[in-house]
Amino acid sequence: MTECYLSFGSNMGNKTENIYKGFQLLDNTEGLTLLKQSSLFHSKALYNEDLDDFVNAAALFECKFSAHELLRITQNIEKEFGRKQRPEGAPYEARKLDIDIIFFGQQIIQDNFLTIPHPQFTKRKFVLAPLDQIFLNYDVPGESKTLKEILRDCPDTSELREHK
Repeated sequence: MTECYLSFGSNMGNKTENIYKGFQLLDNTEGLTLLKQSSLFHSKALYNEDLDDFVNAAALFECKFSAHELLRITQNIEKEFGRKQRPEGAPYEARKLDIDIIFFGQQIIQDNFLTIPHPQFTKRKFVLAPLDQIFLNYDVPGESKTLKEILRDCPDTSELREHK
């Protein structure tokens, strides 16, 4: 079993419900067990100001699958929520549920289908802040800094509000 950290985002429909449903669908998948989840955070859309605000969270799962199998599972769940594949270079669009694999154990993967750690995680406060709430004390794969140092040095200056 591998510990994997996932980032969740939603900016359509009942955003809070979408995130919790994403947690539940993954936890109900045989071979995946939800171990910990962060609080929910509100943020402005980072790459397209015309989009509605996001709700974001992170979760830690125990996984019996390979990273590529987990990617297939998360993409199928996103499709259940109506997500379509974004063509390379196309602007970001609204979505009911976005699930990104941030870390998969200590593995570093870079191929045509998957990059782990997620290539943008160090630049996104909406990923780092929820992740910081649940991150266990081990080294960040591929990084010389701790997660707290990465969050402190994050170039993203957007404001996050924790959901109360």
